[in-house]
Amino acid sequence: MHKLLDYINTELEDLESKADRDGSLTMSEIQYADTLLHMKKNLLKSEEMSDDYSYRSYRGRKRDARGRYSAREDMTDQMRDMMKDAPDEQTRQEFQRFISKLERM
Repeated sequence: MHKLLDYINTELEDLESKADRDGSLTMSEIQYADTLLHMKKNLLKSEEMSDDYSYRSYRGRKRDARGRYSAREDMTDQMRDMMKDAPDEQTRQEFQRFISKLERM
C-alpha cells in the first residue's frame, strides 16, 4: 500500500509542477488528479481502519511462545459474548463453567 501512496504522491507532485510551470492543467489532468486524490484518501482510510481494527481486536491479548495471539483467548471472548445472550440463568452458568475451564487450561 505504501508503494501505491508513493506513486500517487509523485504523480500529484508532477501535476503540481506542471500547473506552476504552465499556469494551468487540462481537464483530463484535473480529472486524473481528482482520481489520484480519491484513491489516496481511500487507501489512507483503509489503512486507518485496518490499524484501528487490529488495535481493538488484539489490545491486551496474550501471545503464545511463538508470538502468535492466543486462539484460546479468542474462544473465551466469543463464549463471553454468547453468555450475555443466553436465554436463561442455567445456560449462562454452563457458559461460565466452560469459560473457567478454558482459562485454567
